[in-house]
Amino acid sequence: MGSTFENGSVPEPHLATVPAAGTRAWQRAPEAEALSYDQNDHAHQADPLRRARLRWRARRGLLENDLFLQRFFDRYEHDLSDQDVAGLTRLLDLTDNDLMDLLLGRREPDGELAVPEVTRVLGRLREA
Repeated sequence: MGSTFENGSVPEPHLATVPAAGTRAWQRAPEAEALSYDQNDHAHQADPLRRARLRWRARRGLLENDLFLQRFFDRYEHDLSDQDVAGLTRLLDLTDNDLMDLLLGRREPDGELAVPEVTRVLGRLREA
């Protein structure tokens, strides 16, 4: 038998949930908006929730990667454009070991990663 929330609703496992403001009940999260690079280059900066989600997603299994990413966010978080976020997201899609190789300069971005936004963010990660 499935569980229910305090308000009696049944959780839907395929939907993200967030607490409703001022209550203990849970409700569906609004759909994530698609990034639009040509409309507003600073949309990421306008939303503290999006910045917090990106920081949370950047948590890694390797401490060394976490240290690189923590210093990067401490130094550049408020300067990131949506294109920078897109480049960082592509890097975060890598396995921990592949990301570490890029961060330490053991290899350079190639193939789908050889794009300006990834290269720019990688350079910032390396100098942070």
